[in-house]
Amino acid sequence: MGRKLLVAFMHFPKTNKIIVKSAYEPDQSQLSNYNKLTHV
Repeated sequence: MGRKLLVAFMHFPKTNKIIVKSAYEPDQSQLSNYNKLTHV
């Protein structure tokens, strides 16, 4: 609870299905990139 996760998924628009391929805690550089791009 309260953990940030980086989630990799595949979306299939024809069937509108989503499959989660991986989820893990992002490292500091990934969090920094996210914060820059989203202005959080």
